[in-house]
Amino acid sequence: IIASMDYELSGLRKGLSSLVSGSKGHSSEARAQNASPNLEVIGVGKEHAQATVRLILEEQASQPDSPGFYNDSRLLLVGVAGAVDPALSTGDLVLSSRYFRDSQIPDLRRLDVGIGPTLTPDAAMWQLAVKACQAGGRKPVYTDSLTADRIISSPELKKSIADAYPVGIVEMEDYWVAEVAAEFGVAFLSVRVVLDPAKQALPPWLLGLSKAKEKAA
Repeated sequence: IIASMDYELSGLRKGLSSLVSGSKGHSSEARAQNASPNLEVIGVGKEHAQATVRLILEEQASQPDSPGFYNDSRLLLVGVAGAVDPALSTGDLVLSSRYFRDSQIPDLRRLDVGIGPTLTPDAAMWQLAVKACQAGGRKPVYTDSLTADRIISSPELKKSIADAYPVGIVEMEDYWVAEVAAEFGVAFLSVRVVLDPAKQALPPWLLGLSKAKEKAA
């Protein structure tokens, strides 16, 4: 289970820790069922995300106890996203069936460049996610995502993306991680939660959070 920033894993880390501690004193089968999966921070954007995911997959595949690693492994990306569809609200859980790559960099206002390529999640993982949402009483939103090379901070930019692409959210890693997963033959799925709605502008200081702890503080 991976995320671009540590805070995106903090709640999940606590929940998994509670499951593992709650299984103490139970059978080895129960403890194995509640065993915590690997949680890794991969960094923001194409360069960091792809390099880290590639390193993770290479290291795990080289372990002597993982001869069938590529057939059995699954990669789940969790994190926040910005909404470009005005119908989406903060806290909406999004399952995308297509990951678009922005082909209009660096000027998102140009709408004559055309829609970029797409990648798709693993079908079995996607169905498992749907079942997990049903079991947990969560109703996901089924809308596709666009991977951009920078934080999309203004309502104007969000609208230009919504006009140019058939997507509901924008983020910075889905397409690039899906590309590496496909390269290694590993099943992949991204699950996102909406942070900022389409009509909300992100404050300028927020743009530096992923790069400097001092700015975050």
